[in-house]
Amino acid sequence: MPTEPSDLLYPALVEQLPVEWLRYFLVLAETGHIGQAASRLNITQQALSKALQRMEQLLKVSLFDRKARYLTAAGELLRERALLIVQSYQELGDAFAHLKSSEPAGELKVAWADFWGVHLLPELLGEFCRAYPAVFPRVFMLPQDRLEQALLQGTADLGLMISAPREPKLACLKGPNMPYLVVGHPALAPDWQELGFIVPGWLHGTSLGLDYWKDDLFPRRVVAEVDSLYTALALAEQGLGALFLPEIVVSDRIRRGSLSVLDQAPFELQHSLYLAWRQNKLLPPAARGFYQHLAAWLQPLLYPLPQGTL
Repeated sequence: MPTEPSDLLYPALVEQLPVEWLRYFLVLAETGHIGQAASRLNITQQALSKALQRMEQLLKVSLFDRKARYLTAAGELLRERALLIVQSYQELGDAFAHLKSSEPAGELKVAWADFWGVHLLPELLGEFCRAYPAVFPRVFMLPQDRLEQALLQGTADLGLMISAPREPKLACLKGPNMPYLVVGHPALAPDWQELGFIVPGWLHGTSLGLDYWKDDLFPRRVVAEVDSLYTALALAEQGLGALFLPEIVVSDRIRRGSLSVLDQAPFELQHSLYLAWRQNKLLPPAARGFYQHLAAWLQPLLYPLPQGTL
């Protein structure tokens, strides 16, 4: 049986290939196990095996190495092209759903990196879902590199991050600059060199840091390290030490008077909110509605939205 990947480019073959078979193939390629793939697809193993066999006969290639259970060169090529085809079909369905939908409804897939998911997303998402109860949110945290891949692959509709996306196929909207502040109990000394600092080193036990102090250039005295940001804030309110955090994280406590700005850091640090999505992708109704909700909240500080990008 010929196994040249170039056979896949023959138009007459591709025209006869049902998109449902491509979905079967992608799930099998992901799981590597015909039983697991059939279970996920809610079909019998026999039906899946038959579809795979007919696909290989039609394309005149072997897609899997049966002994080692990995994709052949033709299989790798088909997986790359099949992802684009299946995604295009999904976007076509989203487009028609958007035409019929008078308001946001359905699944909303939002991924976030760093502190935005804790201090920005809950309030905004709560307001949005109360206004549109037919929206079903799926919210998850990812490091930024994986978040960008999720946007490209369609497993996330929108991404919140503090750095501009590096992937050229992603579009983004830049929000306001958010300065970092040295804050603590109002009774503490107003000089960072005299202060002891509480360091919230990780976000909920993950590898996403919250404290970006330049200790290599400006050594400081650390009096506590905690995993939970909320614990760090509570300790600071008790006067145990100072914190170096984005303004959005501590603004409510400053207004209440439980924390105050103690000093300026010896260096300037700002992060921005970036809202990212895949270019030329028609967002489903829920994601488009949430984008507009977020943009309205940030409107005074946002850059203009390029026409035709959503």
